[in-house]
Amino acid sequence: MTKLYTYRETYDTGFAPNPFQGVLTLANCKPAIRRTAEVGDWVAAFTAKTVRNGNQEIIYRGKSGEEKVVWIGRVTKKLTYAEYWKQYPQKRPKSFNGSFVETKGGGCGAKDVVASVGCVAKPTEASLSDDFGDNIYMPDEEAPLGFRQIPNRFHEEWNMNTDLSGKFVLICEEFYYFGAANPYTPLNRPIIPTGVGHRVNNADDEAPRKFINEFKKFTNGIQK
Repeated sequence: MTKLYTYRETYDTGFAPNPFQGVLTLANCKPAIRRTAEVGDWVAAFTAKTVRNGNQEIIYRGKSGEEKVVWIGRVTKKLTYAEYWKQYPQKRPKSFNGSFVETKGGGCGAKDVVASVGCVAKPTEASLSDDFGDNIYMPDEEAPLGFRQIPNRFHEEWNMNTDLSGKFVLICEEFYYFGAANPYTPLNRPIIPTGVGHRVNNADDEAPRKFINEFKKFTNGIQK
């Protein structure tokens, strides 16, 4: 059975997922989805009542029952963190130069998004692509969890247990990323969660199948 995973997104920062470098990757957050989704399955993120960007600015407000699509992607690869580190170096934050000395202070993401640590108020696609990569876990046999977290703008050490509990990174080479500032209003609606967590749909059922087919009219990638 091909599955469609749905969840509600509260932050749209370009980090989880990361839609840049020509492929959408989900390497952090949503550990249950990353553990259980398989190649061929679909994942779709819907708007929460409010969605914020990386500076805590509200970029979307909506109502329950009127959720819109932030992104949808088909899982084409499912990699371990070690495989992801090796195969997708372009997804590493470009600010990481091999040193583990943090020069900008604390992290910058959903937990602590203040301008003083170097985040721009409205980062361009280029800056997000270059410096906000999600490939932040470097294999290290001597580290307690088997990985070291490299300096990045979003996650800190306290995020490691949750991130790494997902075990896998989902790669979506087919994806349609609208963003929360301009989400897509679907004509068909699969089952979505009412709060945190996720729901699983049978992608062959009528509503999920029609929902997925709606996106075939779009060009693959980030929607302009």
